[in-house]
Parts: sequence; C-alpha cells; structure tokens
Amino acid sequence: MEQAVAVWYKGSLAQYKVSGGRDGVFNAELIRYDGVEGGGPPKEFSLHKEGRHWSDNDTNQDLLDELGKAIEIQLYGIEQISNPRRYDHGRPRQ
Repeated sequence: MEQAVAVWYKGSLAQYKVSGGRDGVFNAELIRYDGVEGGGPPKEFSLHKEGRHWSDNDTNQDLLDELGKAIEIQLYGIEQISNPRRYDHGRPRQ
C-alpha cells in the first residue's frame, strides 16, 4: 500500500507519502510542508498501532494519530471507522 496523506502540523499543512503495512508497520516520508522551515514535522519515521493509538519512538502523538486515522480509512473505509460495532473483522455484521 502506498498513499499520499495530508495532515495539519502546528497550524500548517504537511503532506506525507505513507507506504508499507507489512506486519502492521507503516513508513511515512515527508513530501511537503507549508510551515516555517526549521520547525517542521519529522522528515521520515515508522509507525504502528498499539491499542487505540498509533506510536513510534518519539514523534508528536497528534501527528501519529492523524496519519494513523488516514491509514485506517484507506484500509477499512470511513463507515467501519465511524461505526465499529456494526462490523465484524472488517465485514458488515448480518
């Protein structure tokens, strides 16, 4: 899986190329940042899901959760993310 994801970082738009997904680990590479140079987001990092939150070694938690939400929408669709009780292992419950 590879996708471009745009998120807000400290009030400015940051665009990442997110790839991977093997064993639940994704790689994020900064493509563009519209904010002040020097105070921008990390250029590259890996992330994975732990419980409800996404994590890595030391990246801003808000940034991780925003990128993680975009990954989940791409993988599972917005309907399943919005109404998780209506789904069973990725499929609508009967």
